[in-house]
Amino acid sequence: MDKTLTAIVIDDDKDVLELFSEYLKIIQVEVVGKGHNGKKAVELYQEKSPDITFVDLTMPEYDGIFALQSIREIDPKANVIIITGNLQKDVSEKLDCLNPDKILQKPFEVDKIIEAVDWIKNSK
Repeated sequence: MDKTLTAIVIDDDKDVLELFSEYLKIIQVEVVGKGHNGKKAVELYQEKSPDITFVDLTMPEYDGIFALQSIREIDPKANVIIITGNLQKDVSEKLDCLNPDKILQKPFEVDKIIEAVDWIKNSK
């Protein structure tokens, strides 16, 4: 039997946060933490050590780039998937340097989330 994957979900939009968390539950990924900014992502990562961290790119105060950078400093092998509705060229280049595992575009579809989760499962 496969081990249930755990995840934290970070997004400043409460509706997106809840919807994304529900999608993960449907595909049997246990959501062990939720937050609204990059600082909370780092705190939850340290506290929960999830298999996957889903983090929104654009948030006030501490954004997804802060979260990705900080989590990778803690654990270079952390599985971090960026969620974004607006991937501009300069941000895309910065993300390339930080090497997120995947980038999911909003609005997202369940099959894209499944693909990303399966990719993480198969890369372990």
